[in-house]
Amino acid sequence: IAPKCRVLLGREMTKIHEEFIEGIPDALLTELSGRAKIVGEFSCFIRTRV
Repeated sequence: IAPKCRVLLGREMTKIHEEFIEGIPDALLTELSGRAKIVGEFSCFIRTRV
């Protein structure tokens, strides 16, 4: 993945605990690695045009 592309991660979509986070890959990695526990199903959307 290009380092400056935009990525959207959706977790537990259509469920009560759904969550969406968006950013560049490094920022998302920082966000997720700071969490104590990561559970659930994820979907990843990658923007191909800048």
